[in-house]
Amino acid sequence: MLGQVVDEFYPTLTEQGKTVDLEVPLGLTALIDGDKMARVFNNVMKNAIAYSYEGSAIRITAERAGMEDDMDASAAEGPAAASGAAAKVVAAAGHTDAPSGIAAAKRAGTPSGAVAAKRAAVAKVAVGEPARAKDAGEVIIRFENQGDPIPEPKLKVIFEKFYRLDAARATNRGGAGLGLAIAKEIVTAHGGAISCESTPEHTVFTIVLPA
Repeated sequence: MLGQVVDEFYPTLTEQGKTVDLEVPLGLTALIDGDKMARVFNNVMKNAIAYSYEGSAIRITAERAGMEDDMDASAAEGPAAASGAAAKVVAAAGHTDAPSGIAAAKRAGTPSGAVAAKRAAVAKVAVGEPARAKDAGEVIIRFENQGDPIPEPKLKVIFEKFYRLDAARATNRGGAGLGLAIAKEIVTAHGGAISCESTPEHTVFTIVLPA
């Protein structure tokens, strides 16, 4: 699903010279309303693109809490294990075997041939540092972008209806300020939570979904 979101924004990303690093482990699933959660990802992604620097990279990660030990063990086993882990990373969770050949390119969201030449600079799949959460079993999804930091007072109201960040921060204006409010309503209805933290280095939206 996350891979599909990236694909939808490919024209906008290309126009602004931005790229996406998508990191999703093989077989990661969550019990969700697909249509509604796709809207959440779409709204958060749209915000990340609008408020990130021209030519910068947007990093999207997803993992299940408690996966840190597994990832650490793979890293300790050396390059061979790391290579195997990389083969299992896919843009959309749910596959149960390591992809290969053309099928791998499709599953991992890594195009081949002429398509790859056009899109390789926009989206790539890689193994990154696993995220951590308080409750084991939760699925944690993060959208991280590089842009001007959001002041602390505005972080407290960023999910309120009709609230919009400063237009001066945006590279792509638009919207009525409902996107993040709707995202919060949907995530809360799933029994999850959405939050945002912002520093001079990056802004990160974190979505936590129950096991």
